[in-house]
Amino acid sequence: MAMARRWTPQRFVTLRRIRVIACIAATSIALAGSFAFTARKSVALNINGQTTQVTTYAMTATRLLEEQGVDIKTHDIVTTSSGDQLANHAVVTVQSAYQTTINIDGTSVPFWTVATSADQLLGFFEENQNNATKITVDIDNVYNQLTGGLVINQDGPVTVIADGKTSVAPNGKLPAASILDSKGIVLNKEDRVSVEKDGDTTILRVRRVTHGEETRTAVVPYSTQTIIDSNLPEGQSEIRQQGVNGEKTQVYNVTYVDGVAESETLKSETVTTMAIDQIIAVGAAKSDPVTPATPATPVTPAAVRTTIPALLAPIQEQPPRLPVDSGMRP
Repeated sequence: MAMARRWTPQRFVTLRRIRVIACIAATSIALAGSFAFTARKSVALNINGQTTQVTTYAMTATRLLEEQGVDIKTHDIVTTSSGDQLANHAVVTVQSAYQTTINIDGTSVPFWTVATSADQLLGFFEENQNNATKITVDIDNVYNQLTGGLVINQDGPVTVIADGKTSVAPNGKLPAASILDSKGIVLNKEDRVSVEKDGDTTILRVRRVTHGEETRTAVVPYSTQTIIDSNLPEGQSEIRQQGVNGEKTQVYNVTYVDGVAESETLKSETVTTMAIDQIIAVGAAKSDPVTPATPATPVTPAAVRTTIPALLAPIQEQPPRLPVDSGMRP
C-alpha cells in the first residue's frame, strides 16, 4: 500500500501557484478567442460603384484600404457606415476623384470632382454661378472618364453634335462612350468631348482635332545704309541705290479643331529672294578754317657746335685757401 503524501507548507504553496497559473492561462485564452471573434469583420468595400465583400481584422477604414491595396489620392472621398472605428458588416465607400475643366463664359476653370454624371457638374455650377450665361464641361481624359461610367444626363435625352451632324440619344443615363458608340462615332486620341446645357437641352459635343502643314510667303524688308559724300553740299542727301524687299517661305505646323485653325508653330523658314539694301549718300558737314601755326626757329649745326663744348668744358680747380692768422699764440 502506497504511503500518502505528507502535507507540507511548501507543497501547499506549489499547488496554489499551479492553480493561479491555470486560471490566468484559461482567462487569456478566453480573452484571445473573444478578441479574435470580435476583431474579425465582414465588410462591404464599394469602390466607384463596384462592391466586394471582404474579411478583415483592421480597426479602421484606412488600414482596410492599405490591406486591399487601394491607393487613395488627395481628392478622393472615403466614407464608412460605422464612423471612425470599423465595425462588422460596415460599408466602406471610395469615390475616386478625377480632374476636368468647366468653361464659364469662355473662361476655363480646372477642378477635381467625384461626380458620376455630367448633369451633376452642370447643375452645381449653374446654382453657384448666377451670372454665367454658358457653362461647358470639357472632358479631357476621354478614354479613362468616358468609359468609366460618367453619366451624361440622369433625367432625359441627350443631343449629340459631331462631324457637323446633330442627333438625339434618348437614354441620357448611359456613359458618353456608349452614347457615341450607338451613333457610330469613333473618337480619335486627341478629339475633344464636352457636355453643355442649352436651356433644358443637354448637349454632348465632339470636336475633331487634326494637324496639318501650311506654307506661306513672307516679306523680308530691306535695310538702309548711309554713306558720307564730301562732294555733296552739307545737309543734302540722295538715294544712290533703291532698296528692294526680299522674300522667304515659311512652313507652319497647324492644329485644327473642327477644321478651324487653333494654334500653329513655325517648322522651317527659307529665304528665296535676298533683299537689296537701300544706299543713301549724305553731304559732309563743313569744318571751320584752321589758322596755320607759327613755325619754330630752326637749330643750325653751328649753334650745336658752340653749345656742346661749353657744356662739356672742365671745371677749373681753385687753389686751397689757408686759414687766416689772427696773431694769437699759445
